[in-house]
Amino acid sequence: PFTIHKLAGLAAGILLAVIVYKTHQAAPLGPIEIAAIVVTVLFFAGTVVAGALLSINEQASAIILRLHQILPVLSLLSAAGTLYLLL
Repeated sequence: PFTIHKLAGLAAGILLAVIVYKTHQAAPLGPIEIAAIVVTVLFFAGTVVAGALLSINEQASAIILRLHQILPVLSLLSAAGTLYLLL
């Protein structure tokens, strides 16, 4: 099923990508910024994969459900930290 939180996650990912791109155009990114971006992308990707697995199989394991509950929070915290480093 399609819900609004999927659009919100997509919009947040696009916004973060635009900010990273524009920041990189203004000045080169350092290794700490790059590491923060990589971690954030991995958390976002993990959230999407866990959500897709839940959509495909509504009786997915408890581990996938728990990951889908935890990874968005980690994505938010990581994105906030990345934005702090970039702005």
